[in-house]
Amino acid sequence: MLRIDRLSNSPIFEQVIDQFENLIARGGIMAGEQLPSVRTLSQELSINPNTIQKAYTEMERRGLCKTAQGSGRFVAPEAKALIIEAKRNELDNLGQAIAAFINVGISKAEILKSIEQACSVIEIDQKGGGST
Repeated sequence: MLRIDRLSNSPIFEQVIDQFENLIARGGIMAGEQLPSVRTLSQELSINPNTIQKAYTEMERRGLCKTAQGSGRFVAPEAKALIIEAKRNELDNLGQAIAAFINVGISKAEILKSIEQACSVIEIDQKGGGST
């Protein structure tokens, strides 16, 4: 289900959160669905249970999952909408980055080419053709 890139600069707990967000946003995990237990996921990924606990705690803080005492964690009904809204808000950061690129003389054509290349790589990755 999830994969950890141990060579990534991104902390493992953030990789876990990002992958769960992607699964929820794409419908791979639905609202109300139970998340794997901390123990199960830590064994599956061969990582410290505290790392999974940290990821789950952060996901709960963001409103993406809810804990049912004695039953585990479940995807919150509003999780998908929260993820999509957060990603839309990140577009503001993209706009600021583009402005900075243009301000130093990088052309619109270069920026668009870079965006197209990045999208192509992601599309290939999503179809299972990537090496990550």
